[in-house]
Amino acid sequence: MISDNNLDAWGYVYDKYAPAMFDIISNLTEDKIIAEDIFKEAFLQLKEKQILSKITYSLYPYLQRYTHNFTKRQLELSSVSPAKTILNII
Repeated sequence: MISDNNLDAWGYVYDKYAPAMFDIISNLTEDKIIAEDIFKEAFLQLKEKQILSKITYSLYPYLQRYTHNFTKRQLELSSVSPAKTILNII
């Protein structure tokens, strides 16, 4: 349903995983405004680039990895050092 851009499916993904994604971003940035901007961009890219339709394993670990790496890239592009690395699984 995600690959068909089903709004209910995206709503489910958002409701279930957005808090965890935002926690990862917040821990890496320690700035709420930057965290909100990065979160919006990360979630939009998931949808626009249909990233979730391409995964072949569990969604939650994938989203953790994606969010962590996306946030680090965004911070690097902004010349901001991540506050800390919080995921040892990456």
